Amino acid sequence: MLFHELEVEAVHKDLRAMVGFSALLLAAACLGGCAGPDIRVANDTTYMLSQIEITTPSQTESFGTLAPREMSDYVGFSEAYKYAAARFVAAGSPWEINPIDYGDTDELGAGEYTYHLATASTGLDTVYLFTTED
Repeated sequence: MLFHELEVEAVHKDLRAMVGFSALLLAAACLGGCAGPDIRVANDTTYMLSQIEITTPSQTESFGTLAPREMSDYVGFSEAYKYAAARFVAAGSPWEINPIDYGDTDELGAGEYTYHLATASTGLDTVYLFTTED
């Protein structure tokens, strides 16, 4: 092997090592913050809720049907806020909750959160959504 070929091979070996190290650094950095929040839905009503959808500025996810006091599994979101849009069917009627503005609230960080769907004590005349960190 010629000296020039040895030099080129050494440079390629160094480049492969640098690419591998860069990938390792990126993976380590993402462990602490690249993932978005995991969201589940809790049915805090006395009604069966079906066709549940949660919408954030970046995505819509379906949570199916939840019996009264039941919670869904967690679903990963790329971004979410304290408030979200929610659509569902209760007592045969469609319901929709829409946040007025996301500007007053900080984005939820990585972690597990629950969006609670609830009603006022008078029943389905008032439905609302609130968030808890799990």
